[in-house]
Amino acid sequence: MSDRNSDPLLDKLNPAQRQAVLHTEGPVLVLAGAGSGKTRVITHRIAWIIQRMGVPAWQILAMTFTNKAAGEMRERVGHVVGESARDLWLGTFHSIGVRLLRQGLATSCGLQTNFSIYDTDDQVKVVSRAMQALSISDATHKPKQIAGYIDRAKNRCLLPDDQRLIDEVDSPFDRNALRVYHAYEAEMRRANAVDFNDLILRPLQALASDEHILFNYSQKFRYVLVDEFQDTNQAQFELLKLLTSVHGNLCVVGDDDQSIYSWRGAEVDNILKFPERMPGTEVVMLEQNYRSSGHILQASNAMISANRSRHGKVLRTDAADGDKLTLHAAATERDEAAWVARRIERLHKEIPLKQMAIFYRTNALSRVLEEAMRLARLPYALIGGQRFYERAEIKDALSWCRLLVNPSDTAGWLRAVVSPRRGIGQVTLDAIAEFAQGRDLPMPLASRELLRLRQAGKATDKLKAFEELVDKLRQGIELLPAHEAGRRVIDQSGLYEALRKDKTPESEDRMENLKELLTAMEDFTEQAQDPSLRSFLEQVALVSDTDKLGGEVDRVSLMTMHAAKGLEYDVTFIVGLEEGLLPHSNVVNEQSDVRDLEEERRLFYVAMTRARHKLHLTYARSRRKFGAQEMATQPSRFLQQVPRNLVEIEGSTYGATGGWQTPAAGTMPMRRGPLPTGAWAQRPVSSPQPPKWQGGSEDDVPVLQRGEQHEPAPQGPLQVGSRVRHITFGSGRILVMDGPKPEDYLTVRFDQVGVKRLVARYVKPAS
Repeated sequence: MSDRNSDPLLDKLNPAQRQAVLHTEGPVLVLAGAGSGKTRVITHRIAWIIQRMGVPAWQILAMTFTNKAAGEMRERVGHVVGESARDLWLGTFHSIGVRLLRQGLATSCGLQTNFSIYDTDDQVKVVSRAMQALSISDATHKPKQIAGYIDRAKNRCLLPDDQRLIDEVDSPFDRNALRVYHAYEAEMRRANAVDFNDLILRPLQALASDEHILFNYSQKFRYVLVDEFQDTNQAQFELLKLLTSVHGNLCVVGDDDQSIYSWRGAEVDNILKFPERMPGTEVVMLEQNYRSSGHILQASNAMISANRSRHGKVLRTDAADGDKLTLHAAATERDEAAWVARRIERLHKEIPLKQMAIFYRTNALSRVLEEAMRLARLPYALIGGQRFYERAEIKDALSWCRLLVNPSDTAGWLRAVVSPRRGIGQVTLDAIAEFAQGRDLPMPLASRELLRLRQAGKATDKLKAFEELVDKLRQGIELLPAHEAGRRVIDQSGLYEALRKDKTPESEDRMENLKELLTAMEDFTEQAQDPSLRSFLEQVALVSDTDKLGGEVDRVSLMTMHAAKGLEYDVTFIVGLEEGLLPHSNVVNEQSDVRDLEEERRLFYVAMTRARHKLHLTYARSRRKFGAQEMATQPSRFLQQVPRNLVEIEGSTYGATGGWQTPAAGTMPMRRGPLPTGAWAQRPVSSPQPPKWQGGSEDDVPVLQRGEQHEPAPQGPLQVGSRVRHITFGSGRILVMDGPKPEDYLTVRFDQVGVKRLVARYVKPAS
């Protein structure tokens, strides 16, 4: 082993990074703040284990959450260790799950190795068919809701016969969802198919059920590393614990302040309680930031420090303070978007468009921003719009491909049999589905069995022609590279010909998309170690939207705050910073958990820390909602936790005289004219703390403080704190009374729909 004091693998690491690289034995928790060089730590740790400790690369397992991150990690390791990087087990959790199943674990959990991977759309359709078979109306329970129930159960490692899940049934929805879960699993088994959660749960089952298999795999992977650990769910953590059960060499890297995916099963407690759950854990904090300027970092630190559930770390930087943050209050959402476009035009004189990004809380906010970009003739990329592989014609072609690889793939068969149309109607499909259910067969095999029994009815000839075409296309498919298999499908299935005969501009676009699919297959064939059609289908199933980011095209990126995690830009804009948007209206009612509000704050922190040099914060004082009336808004409470001395208020025409402004809240029609000075303006400019709330805890919706001239005198039966009722919104409690006369307008927290602002005469005292 080389001298650690002068080893080139360690020379460019700071002391904390060195500690994370060198502590190789036992559990290690690396708390890596935003921009703290965690990828460098992971790659150097892998290189150290291979080059200095002499461990073969194939005995190292490294997992992250996106293909893009995994590719960058492999490339960086390759620069250091050379060709041996190819032997690493390195990829996303789901791609590693697929690999484990394909290479031996599939048979241990009842799968054939040519299983299909169902996407969210396929999953919802399986749920819908199960509901139909059980006579459960989708008017009562939506298939997407039940699919969500199944996802949550699998994230918790709960199968439908698990007693814990049975004990939790306390409503008609739970009861029906559990019934559907049973039927769903039965159809997935018949179809030899898995969903995304199964890619974790099935390997976990196989390892937990066989001590011999568990011992072999835990010995095989002597060192396990995980990036973005704060995004793991319960099943993923359980899988990691099993894979390291022999040696305990589990190194997890993450940032609890960037845990923003609880809605898809992530458990922030995995990282918060890791030292408790893994005794003997070495905790290393990476607090040196190499991305953002001083002012951006100070503002981010102050804002996130309001969270209670977090490890106590404070990021620091050697970089200059740089520009202050910019806050812009626009009159409307159109004015907000226009201001952003003008600012980008100005900045583009010195900064490439691809180094600028706009973040927002929900996709609905993108429309007006796109319009502003088009009007300004600014090229942009919308991240999170319809993905290429989700287009109808692409899904049609891929369904054919899946059916050729997996003859039991019901979802693939159901799409292929009607794409292109060949006169096989819903009555025939329902009959096949019923026959399949009765014989416990997947629909593709049920179709063939009906033909064999000569019970296919009027559709016999058309069904027979289809099955013969499938057989013809399937011949030797496993021997063809992906692009040749794809060309066979597109040329002979009738998909391309049907579009050609349509002769509409839309069909021409779809034909071009099919050609682009073949191009993608050719690119894959040239680069992949396994160029088979099955391997290509795996890649498509596991691709994420942010994997496509990058390249040389100079354009602004538009995306949600969730999509922004892991990215960085010279200049960023965070728009729509209003109550009801951030934090989202779903988490500002009395039923909300404080953890939900803290996750919203973490989401803002993630967005803030994407910026290297310049961060713009904007909100609109009114926003059109529900496609109709303009409603007055209130700035996000999180803005109040950003120190005033770090912010430059710019472009406001509403009397921004050195203090934070507090536009009124709720849903009242837009009113012009001056607004009362509120809590932000009253706060000392040096204080990073938010003002005290009136009428509730800090986690309630804030009731803005007012000066004496605006303090309402109780009028009649209505006053702050009174219970009231609205004909549409139901019952609620008054938070604020104001207006030209103090009692003219009310801000009410309604029990069912959250905070609204409305004219007082439309509510009555609750009886």
